[in-house]
Amino acid sequence: MIQSRPSSAAPLILVVDDSRSSQEFIAELLLRSGYRVLTANDGREALTLAQAENFDLVVTDIFMPNMDGLELLVALRELQPTTPRIAVTAGIIGTSEPFLNAASAFGATATFLKPFDTGAFLTCVDGLLKH
Repeated sequence: MIQSRPSSAAPLILVVDDSRSSQEFIAELLLRSGYRVLTANDGREALTLAQAENFDLVVTDIFMPNMDGLELLVALRELQPTTPRIAVTAGIIGTSEPFLNAASAFGATATFLKPFDTGAFLTCVDGLLKH
């Protein structure tokens, strides 16, 4: 689903999250920062989009139905190896860190525990897109 296309020169970011509220929050945050955003509800949908479109950045939740974020990270590493990837997850402190570490091992460039500091998140996004 296309969320917006502010400017054809703006970087295109794919946001993947099965939680509609999280997906909309992240997409809106990025849109307000001037990025173009596409969204997907799970890893399979994201992979289909990534086969048709080159993304400048992918933000993915870890726990999703059909294809989880870890599987997606591995697939994206093969399909779009130079595209930076941010993995996010919600959870109880102390139980999510191993999954964030696994995401890094599977190809995430950066990881965030939800709810995350939006300033830190946008600083990370900006930094990854200026590589």
